[in-house]
Amino acid sequence: MKNNIQQKILGLYSSRPSLAVKSREIAQLLNIRNNQEYQSLRTTLHQLVDSGTLEFDLNSGYKLHIPKGRVKGVLRILKNNYGVVTTNEKKGEILIAPQLLNTGLEGDTVEVVTYSKTTTLDNKQYPDGKIEKIIKRAEHIFIGTVAKTKNTIFAIIDNKKFKRDIYISAEYVLNARAGDRVVVEFIEWESEDFNPEGKIIEILGIAGNPFAEIKSILRTYNLTQEFPQNVEKEAAQFSNNFSQKEIDEREDCRSLDCVTIDPVDAKDFDDALSIEEIDSTTIELGVHIADVSYYVKPNSELDNEALARGTSLYLANQVVPMLPEKLSNNLCSLKPDTDRLAYSCFIKIQNGKIISDRIAKTIIHSKCRFTYEEVEKILDSKKGKFSNLLLTLWNVALKLKEERFKKGGINFETLEPKFKFDSRGIPIEIIIKQRLKSHQLVEECMLLANKLVALQIKKFHNNKSVVPFVFRIHPSPNPEKLEALSLFVSKLGFKFQQSKNIHREFQTLLENVVGKPEENIINVVTLRSMAKAIYDTENIGHFGLAFDDYTHFTSPIRRYPDLLVHRLLHHYLTKKNNKDEVQHLLYSNQELKEMCQHSSAREKLAQEAERDTIKIMQIEYMKNHIGKEFQGIISGVLNFGFFVELNETLVEGLIHARTLKDDYYEYSEAKYSLIGKRTGKMYRLGDKIKVKIISVNPETKKIDFNIMSDNKSPIKALHIKRKKR
Repeated sequence: MKNNIQQKILGLYSSRPSLAVKSREIAQLLNIRNNQEYQSLRTTLHQLVDSGTLEFDLNSGYKLHIPKGRVKGVLRILKNNYGVVTTNEKKGEILIAPQLLNTGLEGDTVEVVTYSKTTTLDNKQYPDGKIEKIIKRAEHIFIGTVAKTKNTIFAIIDNKKFKRDIYISAEYVLNARAGDRVVVEFIEWESEDFNPEGKIIEILGIAGNPFAEIKSILRTYNLTQEFPQNVEKEAAQFSNNFSQKEIDEREDCRSLDCVTIDPVDAKDFDDALSIEEIDSTTIELGVHIADVSYYVKPNSELDNEALARGTSLYLANQVVPMLPEKLSNNLCSLKPDTDRLAYSCFIKIQNGKIISDRIAKTIIHSKCRFTYEEVEKILDSKKGKFSNLLLTLWNVALKLKEERFKKGGINFETLEPKFKFDSRGIPIEIIIKQRLKSHQLVEECMLLANKLVALQIKKFHNNKSVVPFVFRIHPSPNPEKLEALSLFVSKLGFKFQQSKNIHREFQTLLENVVGKPEENIINVVTLRSMAKAIYDTENIGHFGLAFDDYTHFTSPIRRYPDLLVHRLLHHYLTKKNNKDEVQHLLYSNQELKEMCQHSSAREKLAQEAERDTIKIMQIEYMKNHIGKEFQGIISGVLNFGFFVELNETLVEGLIHARTLKDDYYEYSEAKYSLIGKRTGKMYRLGDKIKVKIISVNPETKKIDFNIMSDNKSPIKALHIKRKKR
């Protein structure tokens, strides 16, 4: 019957293309009289609207969806499963409703039929369209888990933007079994009426196994520890020896007492520090950074690979480096008792004030490799190897931090978990990283060097021209997000308001939560209320640091933008006496802008991969703690329950509302709470709570808790006596 009605509707509009009527009028025109047929008519009309054949308007009713033209573009899928096709046409971006994607996948080149109708999504207005055909498929590699029915094998795909399972024919199973984590190569998807087809090209391991899950993350984000042969071959050409000519062209700082301070398990040391006494009131701070640009030349194999990677990743149990090991852990690493090429920033400080700074290519010789913990002991005891140097550095850092805070710098102290592993690589302990004085010492020196390098670029600017450069920028927060933050912290008993001195408001809030149970939650939420720091060629300053000028100069072994900054700075400094040569650019502004956008995207990807890895290791650790009790704090409240973050491990799990047997709990968005309907008992964001681990699911990466004892009392219970019936 449905197909018959659809044919009648299409026939009606074919004969009268300008028709615009309500469903009752269509029923009269098609001589549909009984209620069952009318309901089928309405269902069919809705389906035709969903498919883009018709469109509906409240005033005029149903009418033909008239195409305005056809354009080509590249598809990307949004989190809500809408598609956006980016074109070179005047329309720019075209919105595609989920039901009109027509087998289109992320990255595909597609042909789109556009319509006169527009839709507003996430405060942006788009012209509507429908994907008419797929012109060219992007290369699609998916990560998923094998599932088997009686006669069919599918891969359930991890990517939430991809809603369909992929059918795997018997010839492409690769001996994978149900429950295996696999890499699937897309083959084809001819019609939405059928599942897409693919083939398994790699078996990663059993779902839920931490090693298989880590492999899945690496493949999901297209990450690999291995480098292409041509890249390794290029790296192999370099030796530990430098020519005398290279040494003569650099400032020889090998007699300076330089030291490195890094994590205990670090292998790539890209920064070293020195202090030299000039006179009784003046010292010179040296910040020495590995000169990666000496080895990695523009457009070389090493450079192209480093740009593609964008950054090194420090996962829970392994590193995915930006550069091959020979460079990252050897030739570029500022190892102790070894000559190394560096790019150094020298800052003269007199009576606590910076009086001058300069930047030079150098050769250094690190005298000692310290861990953060070793430096902390020396700072506490005031004795030990290079104690005078380290204590002087700490005093400098304290003054730098004090000055930075006076100008509005904001200090976020979010907690991070760190894992201890057994010989098999299984986590046996989770430790919360401590924020040490030694961390702050290094951080303040690096912040200063980054700032001074950015300020150097101003010297090349004049009213007519600005030399292209890479800045690390942090836009001011969105007022709407600040309003939400103010409301959020007020529910937890703290105060934040938008004022002219917004930096001071942030500082006061974060100072007031120090040592409180809500400290980590408020730090995290406050950080989320801000824009993300990114790389850009347009300098708008760094809000969080309260710096007008800032860049990244201090980590070229692990961040590509720092390598770019080294090249640009050296070019401008060596050409500073010849304005014409300064304007002979290494890169155009457009080239740098594209590299900034790519580097920002890679940084975001790295952060997501690192978070995913931490979650996997936390899940693996908690598998052995089912039935144990922990203290925690409510870290999120939703209508179906609330999340609790454990104090000792930062592991987060869910308490389902259905497990709260003492009352029926309703969600209050305004109060960030679940509130008992009968007793008024409240579970509120930020509340302390004691829980028991009841289940851990490595495959879904979910942990469930039960409440043990929260020592909470009802707000005001109302007891009503009911008559017996």
